[in-house]
Amino acid sequence: MIVIPVIFNVFLPGDPLIHIMDLSPGAHLGPIELPASIYITKQGVGAAATFTLRVATAVSAVVLLFLTTPQQLLFKSLRSLKVPKVYILTMAMAYRYIFLFMEMIRDLHIAKKSRTIKSMSLRDEQKWVGGRIGYMLIKSLDMSEKVHMAMVSRGFSGDVQIMHDYHIRGRDYIAVGSALILSLALVLVSINVVQL
Repeated sequence: MIVIPVIFNVFLPGDPLIHIMDLSPGAHLGPIELPASIYITKQGVGAAATFTLRVATAVSAVVLLFLTTPQQLLFKSLRSLKVPKVYILTMAMAYRYIFLFMEMIRDLHIAKKSRTIKSMSLRDEQKWVGGRIGYMLIKSLDMSEKVHMAMVSRGFSGDVQIMHDYHIRGRDYIAVGSALILSLALVLVSINVVQL
């Protein structure tokens, strides 16, 4: 949705690919002066496709990382890369409790649906949703305080602790080196320094 405007010649001029419509001379869209005809450009489609593929690749890499690496090891690895404790702790808590809160919200919704005989007015529905949002805020603040006290009473010092202690091995250096070489090769190909 974000890149759809880029495909049109209004935002990114280029060679016509698909003609959309002709406009009268001097047409404006607010302060923007529109061209005489609007069409989809080859350059716009290429830019939109490149952007979409880059975003899809980045999201896929992050999802793959979360699916293949245990949560504790992932956060411990981030700590060894000198990511501040507060970021890692925030991510760990959000990851751990987002599913719990989603389940609680789902239970609230199912409870309301099972006790509703006739549908309420839009205003009453909005009041109910607002009340549940407030309830969840109070519940999450109360739970965060209890969880923090429980963690401190068990010796929590603000650092991510796991049983597994790991060290960098030779295969890790090989994996990092291979990734860097592949990345460099892809960059050189993309800027036409190396031809395939």
